Amino acid sequence: MLKQRILTAVILGSIVIAIITTGSQVLFSLLMGLFVLVGAWEWAGLSGPDKQLYRIGYAMLTAGLSYLLFLILDKTSSHGIYIMGTLWWCLASIMVFFYQCGRPAIPENNILKYLFGFCVLIPATLGLIYLYGAEGGLLLVLLLFILIWVIDSSAYFVGRCWGKKKLANRVSPGKSWEGFIASLFAAGIMALVYVKSGLISVTNTTYLIILFIITAGFSVIGDLFESMYKRNANLKDSSQLLPGHGGVLDRIDSLTAAVPVYALGLWLLEAK
Repeated sequence: MLKQRILTAVILGSIVIAIITTGSQVLFSLLMGLFVLVGAWEWAGLSGPDKQLYRIGYAMLTAGLSYLLFLILDKTSSHGIYIMGTLWWCLASIMVFFYQCGRPAIPENNILKYLFGFCVLIPATLGLIYLYGAEGGLLLVLLLFILIWVIDSSAYFVGRCWGKKKLANRVSPGKSWEGFIASLFAAGIMALVYVKSGLISVTNTTYLIILFIITAGFSVIGDLFESMYKRNANLKDSSQLLPGHGGVLDRIDSLTAAVPVYALGLWLLEAK
């Protein structure tokens, strides 16, 4: 299982990096469109009746709404997308906390569940497209993907080897405090690596370290939020599309929460 997981991650990561490094806004936007399309199809399976017609319809609606907002909004609206996305994930963190405490957190109404899917997928998709199209955006997006992979890998391997204290046993029993702390530590190290290597130029290194640690924290919320929905739907994975990993949502759940926080923090850093 571990070999399969690593092989899938290497292949998928190589494809993503190859597309990012082309510098083509069109190719990158198509990649994001594919992610939101498949992610929405999987989200519908967690949120309502497991009927293919519903899932396909919801996927098309989510992708269409993302494209429509992209056409309507201009680049100056990207800051609003980052802010709204960050606020949503603050709310999502409260929902995860309530669920962990045994209190109602997921609405019974399927329509609300579908709407929450919009909040998960659309800000992240548009945020990445806007960030990619900004000055130096190709590098910033590439560095974000690498950051998330390092964070996830650190949490996974440390938790697997030394994890004893459960982080949120009601939500995701496999996650540990040891893995969580390792992911925050890895984020801080990555911030230093980026600054020292000149990949990100900042006047305040401490600010960037704090931003990366906060981004890591929100990435965990993204993971837990999807896990909460999977447990509610009595499912282990969002789908079986990716061998060893489950579905696309299982691969991008951390990223969906990290994108708006990361992009907003970089914008605030630039505005200072």
